[in-house]
Amino acid sequence: MPSSRLLPAADDPFWIDDPLTVRQIVADLSRRQVSLKCWIGQSGPFETSVAEIRDSGEMALRFAAGQALPAVPRSGQPDVLQAELGSARISFVVEDLRRDGSGESGLGVCKLPLSVNRLQRREFFRVPSPVSLLCELPGVAAGTGRRMARLVDISVGGVCLALPARLEPPLVLGEPLQGCSLDLPDFGVIRFGLEFLNRPDEGLKGQEQLVGARFVGLSPREQTLLQRFVYKLQTDARD
Repeated sequence: MPSSRLLPAADDPFWIDDPLTVRQIVADLSRRQVSLKCWIGQSGPFETSVAEIRDSGEMALRFAAGQALPAVPRSGQPDVLQAELGSARISFVVEDLRRDGSGESGLGVCKLPLSVNRLQRREFFRVPSPVSLLCELPGVAAGTGRRMARLVDISVGGVCLALPARLEPPLVLGEPLQGCSLDLPDFGVIRFGLEFLNRPDEGLKGQEQLVGARFVGLSPREQTLLQRFVYKLQTDARD
């Protein structure tokens, strides 16, 4: 991993190098037309966005206000892009950044990144969930037709759930889904609503999507049970 003052350290745990996941993140940046800051060597930042992902394994960048890719001297430093995607900061290095040969003004082209750093900023630290823990979601069929979803991680503030790529009915962002429940091993059942904070990526058939949500309507007793359960997971992980 190239070192740069703009990049997290090479041993940072939030680096992602799975090609499919990297492509999904870049596709999300493109679909949402997220504004990115681009440092070319030691120059920048320049405003840009991901215009498209091409079959060649490259991506096209559209620079702000239709400006052409800035002509700056190469210094041996990596070309770095950063963006805010929801509650995450995305950082990555691109290679072979150059003006696009199509002649369209304002377009640059480069190879898809080999890895992406995705730093999720949360108010509460989440811990991995036991593999057997399932969350009941009334009205949401999770692949098999059962109203259960696999829990990926959990905190005292919310959860990450693994759901099918396509849901019927679809999730509604910002609208609490009431009547959810979790059976916490050794602590009992808690009931709550879930407010979904990010939408599953579209167009992926037969694959799970990771969806973040925060708890709504936990009673004081259930909050205490949840806090004890999360603390136990953290303690077990350290042992």
